Amino acid sequence: MDPFTISTGVTGFLSLALEISKIIAAYINDVKSAPDDAHNLLEEVKSLCHVLNQLVEFLEKDAKDRRNFQPTSALCLVINACRQQIEDLYKKLKKFQVSIDGGAGRVSGFVERLKWPLKKEDYQNTITTLHRFVQTFQFSLQISNCEILSKSASDVVSTLEQNQDKLRTISVLSDQVQISMDEVINAYNKQLVVLDHVIAAVLASSETQNKILSSVEVLHRKTDAREFEELLRWISPLEPQIRHQDIRSKRLENTGNWFLETEQFLKWRDGDGSDGTNIFGCYGIPGAGKTIMSSLVIDHLSSKLSDKNTCIAYVYCDYRDKENQTTANMLGALLKNAMVSLEAVPDAFLEILSQQRKKREPLELNDAFNALSQILQSFDTAYLCLDALDEATEDHRRRLINSLQQLVTSRNSDSVANRSTPIKLFFTGRPQIEDYINAHPAIKPMGPLSIRLEARTHDIVKFIEHKIMMDTKVKMGEGFKAQIVADITAASQGMFLLPALQIEAVLDKTTMRKRREALKEMPRALYDAFGVTIERIQNQKPEVAQQAMDILKWVFLAKEPLTVEELQHALAVEPQDKDLDWENFIHEELLLECCLGLVIIDESTRTIRLVHKSLQDYLKTQYDEGRLFQEAHYEITRICLTYMSFYGFDSEIQTLKTYKSPVLRLDLGHNYDRFFEKYVLIKYATIYWSYHAVTAKSQSHAVDEMVLNLLQDKYEKCLVFQALLKFHFDLDSDMECKVHWYGWCREELQSHMLRRSTGQDLKSDILYVLVLSGLEEALRRFIKSSDVDVNISHWSERTLLSFAAQWGRTEVLKLLLDLGAEVDPMLLVHACESGHLEAAKVLLDRGANVNSQHGVHFYSPLEFAAEKGHMEIVKLLLDQNNVNVDIKNSLSQTPLIAAVQNAHTDVLKLLLDRGADANLKDSDMRTPYSSYSAQGKTPLHYAVQWNSNKDILELLLEYGAVVDSKDKYGETPLFCSIMRQQLALAEFLLERGADINSKNNGGWTVLMQLIHSQSLGAVDSFKIVNWILAQPNVDINWRAPNGWTALS
Repeated sequence: MDPFTISTGVTGFLSLALEISKIIAAYINDVKSAPDDAHNLLEEVKSLCHVLNQLVEFLEKDAKDRRNFQPTSALCLVINACRQQIEDLYKKLKKFQVSIDGGAGRVSGFVERLKWPLKKEDYQNTITTLHRFVQTFQFSLQISNCEILSKSASDVVSTLEQNQDKLRTISVLSDQVQISMDEVINAYNKQLVVLDHVIAAVLASSETQNKILSSVEVLHRKTDAREFEELLRWISPLEPQIRHQDIRSKRLENTGNWFLETEQFLKWRDGDGSDGTNIFGCYGIPGAGKTIMSSLVIDHLSSKLSDKNTCIAYVYCDYRDKENQTTANMLGALLKNAMVSLEAVPDAFLEILSQQRKKREPLELNDAFNALSQILQSFDTAYLCLDALDEATEDHRRRLINSLQQLVTSRNSDSVANRSTPIKLFFTGRPQIEDYINAHPAIKPMGPLSIRLEARTHDIVKFIEHKIMMDTKVKMGEGFKAQIVADITAASQGMFLLPALQIEAVLDKTTMRKRREALKEMPRALYDAFGVTIERIQNQKPEVAQQAMDILKWVFLAKEPLTVEELQHALAVEPQDKDLDWENFIHEELLLECCLGLVIIDESTRTIRLVHKSLQDYLKTQYDEGRLFQEAHYEITRICLTYMSFYGFDSEIQTLKTYKSPVLRLDLGHNYDRFFEKYVLIKYATIYWSYHAVTAKSQSHAVDEMVLNLLQDKYEKCLVFQALLKFHFDLDSDMECKVHWYGWCREELQSHMLRRSTGQDLKSDILYVLVLSGLEEALRRFIKSSDVDVNISHWSERTLLSFAAQWGRTEVLKLLLDLGAEVDPMLLVHACESGHLEAAKVLLDRGANVNSQHGVHFYSPLEFAAEKGHMEIVKLLLDQNNVNVDIKNSLSQTPLIAAVQNAHTDVLKLLLDRGADANLKDSDMRTPYSSYSAQGKTPLHYAVQWNSNKDILELLLEYGAVVDSKDKYGETPLFCSIMRQQLALAEFLLERGADINSKNNGGWTVLMQLIHSQSLGAVDSFKIVNWILAQPNVDINWRAPNGWTALS
């Protein structure tokens, strides 16, 4: 393990140690009676941070000239033990987490009611252990001592004990000869103490390591399977295999087999990938059976190639699940498929993912791509199948195609030596996707295979015959059955969905005569068929029809898919209910029958969904034209707020909490979880009631009065209602609310004290709720009637304006500004980061500073907008006269780098057009609160580091980026791309003139670095070395200043 790698590891938990010091300091500041233990621990942690910082600098200095450390060396063992100690201490203290706002730390007032978590014995052990670590790391800062600690624990202990014996001998001799050597003896004694600490630290760390090694086999047997499942869930929340099973169960036997015999499919399946045959697009109109065909292809490949070392990975895109179907999650789903296809996933690969998972953050796009690229090397061939590509959002579809295109072209490139894993890509989509794919600059020259999918007559006939066979309500003659099959097949227009609706409309009738009439009058177009089906729904008994339309309303307009249970709860609530009436629930078996096939249960997720995306499109058309669901958002808002404000919630929680008037403490534990599992609609209602309220405003002014009345009537009375409405105050978006729902419930409601809002606090809370809802008329009325200050600060020290800007409540923003609210410099940052163009316009018109910078790293509005890809906001900001296009944050990174890191090509081009410097480097700096050290990288370095597509590199080079620019370590973008195994990018850079023999600061070429790297075992080094050697003019005889060559 090289010193750089060790220093990086130390830096990782140094930042955590700094965080601990801030937490303790803030605790001492707020809790006046803080014990001496807290003060002493703070000093010890500060000492540790100081010496760790010295250690990082010591290891980085002249690192390439120093020896490497084995993972079992004493220094590595002590560092690992220290890391574990810091992590354990942080877990115990994190309840005192400091909330940073504007650079000032403050511990919540609730801390004053909390006890110091470390018992005396625990505190003493912690202090002793940390002091040993400080002494050991201080000892290691001398080169000779560092050399000692590079050996094994047993060797180090032996050496240090010998040194102790020598020191003791000198001390004794000095006493015997009665020489006045007080200072020398004292120095020797101090060294003895230091060595005692070092030996104790090494022995303890070694003992810990031995215990781990001795129990690892037992631990693996018990935990491997569970941890693997947890790792898979972390990689991606998508579960395509469950969706696949659900779709396959609906597929009729012996249908679609013709597709597997087409020339295009066979060429894609069996071809060598030349001339674009490794990419196969299947395009079809809505309802043509593309998803069913995808499931058939997946099953066929799985069966046909079961005896081969082949990977078959797939994803079903779903328009309903936009929040989860990110590029990283879709690549993660493919990665999961690949991992479970292997008999044994390499331990080194699992360790890398496990370490990333420990960061407690989702898998990043770049990491997902690299992991997928690496795992696919384990197969002889890989087939990647994507269904309904058109249902992915534009941004994520673009990134996904770019990522997969890089995989496909790099793995199948003839110019990359010894590539042995051909990757074949199959996808389906609506016809408009074909133009999108063919226009892709990297795919277009390849001439990918494609086919237009239409439902075949044979398959439609089998489907209709199956439906008729299953019908037992009316006895029909064979002649009439044949007529039904013939007429519906003739009108199918190449779709499965239209015949499915038509046959249901016919078989729904209860007599032969009515069925003949229905057959004669059946709709001939898909939208007409939807319209006829909805008419049939509305012609049912009034109560049944109302149930069906309510279900359609919720499923169509819900912000995220509802589960069966959530829908049951939503339908059970009446507007005037004060409690949930369990006798008003509709049984699951009776839930969807009234919808006549337009609504189904997705068995893979137990969520309710429309039968097809084309039905969503149809309902949207009807909604936009004012024909359906015009009051629906108002009704959903009322149901959500009614549900959240049930009086029974407070009384039910009384058994799970203790009262300390005027404060309610919720201490629910597992009962708390069961409470929210019982009332399943609370999560949806809490997160999305404001979305429905804002949308309802354009449909009905009554929503203002309804919300205002409900708040004034119930807010003070219902404590849980107060808590749920405050949920949004701490979060930035619906997506963040969704992600942090359960964490917020456990951390905030369980651990903290909830104040009863009364008097001025009550008015303040209601003000914030009205701002969040976006109902400016209700807000105006409340401000006028309540005589409150529009500049009032929320208990989180946020203003009304800041929430209005962050959530894009433009009309509310204007109202507050008109009423005299003060413009805070942070407001523009809030609006730009969240993507609210109109709010940003209002703030700029009112004098907001376009170059204001805020936060820990001093991000600007332009950087936030570039990072998020908010193109229109970037345009708006660049149109301001005094905008600084190259404004730097505290890490010396610019908006251009933010656009590169997040692959926003359109934003990148706009910034370059407006004069952004394509060669501006980040600078070398480190703040006291950050472990980050800038690396002197240019945007081109970042493009390689983040595995950008070639378009971004091309764009940077077109605007003057220096292809061989060097970073802090003298490494060029080509150097970095090769070390990261990104050979497609490396080839591109070589084509643009990059120097394969460029040297880093140590005088090493990339060939030397690769061959002598300690990480050779983790990469497919031989292929990369062969690739380098195949390049013209590569210098294999270059001798570095230390005398080494590539062949040394």
